[in-house]
Amino acid sequence: MKRIVLTGAGGYLATHLAHHLTALGQYHLTLINRSPRPGRDFICADISRWEPAWTNAFRDADAVVHLAAVRGQGDTWADVQETNIQGTLNVLEAAVQGSAKRFIFPSSSWVVGGHLNSGKALTPDLPPSPQSPYAISKALGESLVRHYSERHGISGVCFRLGSCHEGEELPASIKYDRQQKWLSVRDFCQAVERALEAELPSFSVFNLTSDIEGSPWDISASKAVLGYVPDDRHVPRQLPLSARLLSRLKRPFQRVKS
Repeated sequence: MKRIVLTGAGGYLATHLAHHLTALGQYHLTLINRSPRPGRDFICADISRWEPAWTNAFRDADAVVHLAAVRGQGDTWADVQETNIQGTLNVLEAAVQGSAKRFIFPSSSWVVGGHLNSGKALTPDLPPSPQSPYAISKALGESLVRHYSERHGISGVCFRLGSCHEGEELPASIKYDRQQKWLSVRDFCQAVERALEAELPSFSVFNLTSDIEGSPWDISASKAVLGYVPDDRHVPRQLPLSARLLSRLKRPFQRVKS
């Protein structure tokens, strides 16, 4: 039975992933979260601070799935630097010291946000072009994973995740560009499961969305290399003109969440 360390284990995606992997019956999960949750067996830790109380939990792990992060496109440097940058560095170091074999880093499609209106194909080999502190922190996380893969031999996998939303269906109010990169929770869990088991090079970057008709986000490498086959499909539809105009009027006053 493989031992998997999951950080940010109290979050929405992590909770579903933990249930998914547990149901498969072939993984033993060690769950790390910043704060306790009723009925959940967590190691409570602030990953931005190196402490043996949590770093020792990585010893002899087969893989690490690092989901702990501050999220939100409007976040400032003060919001992201401790958890997203220092925390990721600490978790990578703990994984290497614990002899973990694979490190899975759910990054973000916002890492290539600067390419969205360029007319380029949105492939996973696009160079980073982040446009916010959050996106920069994720781009830096990818670079840290690459560095640790090349220097320490741990197998690194970065997923540039599309837009995930709570619930099984995509809300009707979601804007067209986000519909184009929708990622269901079920497809996210499948992709992580496949990344835990696939034979992969030392470092890989994959786009990850569900099956979206006409989407510019290229997930062919995820399918070919990981054997990923999306279970969920969506046909993007433009919101009514009135709703789009209202959204534009509200935009300067809202924090845009990733």
